[in-house]
Amino acid sequence: MIAREQIGNIADSIRKPLGLTCPYDPEKAVSLLNGTIQPISIDHKIDAAIKKNGEDSFIIYLNTHEPYLRKRFTVAHELGHLFLHMGYLIDNEKWNSIPDDGFQDSAYFRMSDNYSQEENEANEFAASFLMPKAEFIEFAKQHLSNNQYTIKPIAGYFKVSESAAINRGKWLGIFTW
Repeated sequence: MIAREQIGNIADSIRKPLGLTCPYDPEKAVSLLNGTIQPISIDHKIDAAIKKNGEDSFIIYLNTHEPYLRKRFTVAHELGHLFLHMGYLIDNEKWNSIPDDGFQDSAYFRMSDNYSQEENEANEFAASFLMPKAEFIEFAKQHLSNNQYTIKPIAGYFKVSESAAINRGKWLGIFTW
């Protein structure tokens, strides 16, 4: 299990060298990281899948049926799997142990006992990547009135769904459960 703070630090350590500032396009991050996105039409229950593609690249297969905000979060979620569970750029031993074109990550391929934990970690990474802690807290405070946060402009600024913004605020301890 990877601690929430550690996941946030990993997200920051990936985002900052890429020169990404909010709001940004996570698909641009994929390109800067030497990856590609392959749009495909797949089962509506599956948002995406990721796999290693050679020694220093990866492919994210992205469901074309998903709405814009969902696609953004999904791409960041798959990047979470790439770094946290595949070791890309942060754990050479783990990354190199994956055969070229041999690792795939999607609900079809990850039916292990760690499925929920991995999914939660990838969601935490996506939230941290798209809504960095310090910036999220600062922006949220600008939308606080009478002890109530106005979620819509927060979500709009970070280009995420309102539920993603609410969850991020809860995980950071600034919104109540």
